[in-house]
Amino acid sequence: MKKIFWLAMAASALMWTSCSEDWNKHYDGNVVDEETSPLTLEEYFKSESDYSKFYRLLDSAGVAGELGRNQHLTVWAVKNDKYNDSEFSALKDSLLGKYHVCNLAFSVTNLRDGLRILCLNGIYVTISQDGAGFEVNNFKILSSKRFKNGIVHEISGLMRPLTNVFDYIGMLDDSYSIIRDSIIFYNRKVFDRENSTPVSVDQSGNTVYDSVFYYTNPLFDKVNLSSEFEQFTMFLPSNSVIETCLNQTRAQYELMAKEFTQADTILAITWIKETMFQKGLIKNYHEEVDLSSPFHASTAKRVWRTSVQEVDENDVDELSNGLVYKVTKLKIPNNVLITRIKSLAHYYEYLSAEDKAALYTGRGLLVTETSTGWHVSNGDATPIAPNQPAIYYILQAKGITKLVDGVYAPEEEQEEFYVDFPPIDYNQVTREAKVMKVPVGEYNLYMGFRSKDHAFVDIYFHSGAAPIPDGPGAQLVMAEIDASKSSPWNYDRVNEVDPNISRWNGLGGLVGVVTVEGDNAMETFRIRVKFNKQASATRTTRELQIYHWCLKPTDNNY
Repeated sequence: MKKIFWLAMAASALMWTSCSEDWNKHYDGNVVDEETSPLTLEEYFKSESDYSKFYRLLDSAGVAGELGRNQHLTVWAVKNDKYNDSEFSALKDSLLGKYHVCNLAFSVTNLRDGLRILCLNGIYVTISQDGAGFEVNNFKILSSKRFKNGIVHEISGLMRPLTNVFDYIGMLDDSYSIIRDSIIFYNRKVFDRENSTPVSVDQSGNTVYDSVFYYTNPLFDKVNLSSEFEQFTMFLPSNSVIETCLNQTRAQYELMAKEFTQADTILAITWIKETMFQKGLIKNYHEEVDLSSPFHASTAKRVWRTSVQEVDENDVDELSNGLVYKVTKLKIPNNVLITRIKSLAHYYEYLSAEDKAALYTGRGLLVTETSTGWHVSNGDATPIAPNQPAIYYILQAKGITKLVDGVYAPEEEQEEFYVDFPPIDYNQVTREAKVMKVPVGEYNLYMGFRSKDHAFVDIYFHSGAAPIPDGPGAQLVMAEIDASKSSPWNYDRVNEVDPNISRWNGLGGLVGVVTVEGDNAMETFRIRVKFNKQASATRTTRELQIYHWCLKPTDNNY
């Protein structure tokens, strides 16, 4: 009886061995030859001319040298007759080549439906079962061979790396380190309990998992860039593109006599990170106009304007959930970096006599032997708050008052009276004053006066260094402003919404929208303040007392 039992066992073993060999050699009509070779993977690929194209890819990816070492690898190899890399031209060789090599040796008997295997580029391939055979990322495994330090699975074509936008950022090389490092700095590794497999229990009774982790980033709480169920477009600037942009911005700040600070740099980088990601696939870049970022609650200033920001439409990386355009020219919008541009009218006093005469013009001004018609005068000097100026310095101008037989003529018969001046910046350290230039674009113009008994005025604005022309050439921004009203025209005490700016250093009264125009990125301008009529019928002296002007970029000022 025992003899019969052992014979049955032997027969069963023979049947199992035979079935196992058939399983390893034949499935889905394809032969799988998992023979063992004494060669290393490197020696094999160097000797096989059928894999010459694929080996060149591995060499270019920096992987070829790994194939001869004492380690175990799996290579998803493609023969020359099935090697077609034309559709992968936009992908880096390192990204593509490393996607075809995995750590550890996975033979056919190790494969199972749904298995995910991590490749050298940090991206997973997925195994699926098709009938009796297996596929990797939907490419058939045609044959398999075991070597001294690994396994080669011949597959039916090159696999596209299925990296998502989030993973792609982490794989960027050092030429994109500004964006890469400023984003992945916030990455947080999170244990994925739901997708981790329990494998045992430790001595304390705690479950031990075959752990799966994923990364999150608070910068993208609003949008999941790793989701395969959404699609995104990324506009990627290299370090050199960003540095060129920042250098151009610094040069603009110098023309405005302002310092481009570290805080400004951080603000610029933040804007880039918040606008370089867009929802959806943008396939015709220049057919779009303004793209609003989904990563910021207020999108008013998070706009990517395709007519300004330039990309290489011939260099597009296709990802598993999006597209990546390489940015060739970048500009931080004016309304992002510039909160306001402000100057005090009394900076006139720091100019040379020649500059005063050349830059400040007017009509109907009172001229005597000791006066040019306007001068700096002290305004109110009674502080009511610790941060209020002790003395307000104003630019004071007086007009000629016409007398007829000792009686003041009516205002309509008086000579036209105005002052016309450029923007002046004053350096508190060097005590130097010069004409300022500002970025071209649309602004809200604010002004302030010593409002007490001030006259009604008309405000004109004109781009360029030349005096504002009379007649139709002058842009009238606002007429008949009652500057005698303390709110909002008294100095610069109101209309500042920024909580970090003192009430005593505000915007002043809103005059209206103006546009600085010019062929260059930076241009100067001129403001004309024209006497309209007296605020009080009892006053006999026509007088202007100008305190400041301020430009605040509108949302249109890109």
